[in-house]
Amino acid sequence: MKLDFLRTEEVLENNQTSSMSGTIIYNKNPFVFIFKIKTPVEQTLYVNDENAFLIEGEIGGAVYDVAENKDFLIQTCTDFLNWFKEDYGLTESSFRSSDRWIEDNQVVTQWDCYNYENQPLDKVLVWSDSEGRFTKLKMYVNGNSLVTETMLSAFKSSTGNYYPTTITSISYAEEAPFMKMELKLMNVSFALTQADTLAIEKLAAEASKNHVKLPEHDHTNLLAITTPEGPAQLSYKVSIPNVLVSTSFSFYKKFITSQDMSNCPFYPSCSQFMLEAVSVNGLFGFFQGIERLKRCTNTEHQRDQYPTLSNGKHYDPVPVLKKN
Repeated sequence: MKLDFLRTEEVLENNQTSSMSGTIIYNKNPFVFIFKIKTPVEQTLYVNDENAFLIEGEIGGAVYDVAENKDFLIQTCTDFLNWFKEDYGLTESSFRSSDRWIEDNQVVTQWDCYNYENQPLDKVLVWSDSEGRFTKLKMYVNGNSLVTETMLSAFKSSTGNYYPTTITSISYAEEAPFMKMELKLMNVSFALTQADTLAIEKLAAEASKNHVKLPEHDHTNLLAITTPEGPAQLSYKVSIPNVLVSTSFSFYKKFITSQDMSNCPFYPSCSQFMLEAVSVNGLFGFFQGIERLKRCTNTEHQRDQYPTLSNGKHYDPVPVLKKN
C-alpha cells in the first residue's frame, strides 16, 4: 500500500493551526513500514520486523537507530491500517457490538469493550449509512464521558470495501471540544509499483549503512510512559493518526523512571516530553521526541538559550502550534 497524506490540526480556543504532509508505504510480507514527512521538515522512518531507523533529510543524511521504540512504531502502522478494515479494527481491539438502533435515518451501533487490559475506552458509538459505511464514531471513557468524535467522509472503494479519504476528529475535555484534527488520504494505491519496491530497497540499503546510535540515556525507551491521568489526555490517545482503538495504548501503562526526571537537564524531562508530544501528535510527536533527545545529549547545543527554572532545569516544552 502507498498513499499521500495531509494532516492539519487546530486549537479551538485560539484558532492556532499547523499542518504536516508526507507519504506512507506499507508492505505486508516482508513487513516494511515507511513514514516519510515532506513538510514542515523532511524526515523518514523506516521500520521492518527487526529494526527501526530515522533518516534525516534526503538520502545520505544522518541515520538514527530508534529500534527501542519499534513495537510502538509497528503498532502505529497497524492503527493506520484500521481505516481500511470493514469494522475499522474494533473487533481486533477487544470490542463487540451490544446494541443497535435507528437515528436520523442511520443505524447506530454500540460497541462495548470486554478487555480493559490494553484499552482505555469503555464504549464506541458508530453511525452507519444505508450502504453500511461508518460515517461517525463517538468514543467514551468512564461510562459516558465523551473524549473523541470522529467524522468519516469522501469514501472510495477497493475490492468491495469502502474507506474514507477525509477523517475529521474533535477531541474533548470535560465534554468541551478543544482540538480539531483532519487527515486527508490521497493517491491511495493497494499495490506497490516497481518504483516503490526500488525505493524500499534504497531506503533499506541506506538504513544498513553506518548509523548513529542515539546516546545512552537514563531512560532508554522514550515511549515507556505513564498512564494518562484525565479525559483530555485520553482523548489524544484516540485521535489521528493513532485512532482507532487498539492495543497501542498498552505502552502508556509503563512508567517514567525517577532517574530520568532527576538527571535530565531539561524540564520537562525527555521522557515526559515524549509523553506529551506523542499524546498530542501521535507518530508525528515521535519525531519531536527524537529531536529533544538529540538536544539533550549534544554537548554543543547551547542550553543557556532556554529559560532556567528555580531547580536549575532548562525549560524546553513541546512547541506550541503556530499559525500557518
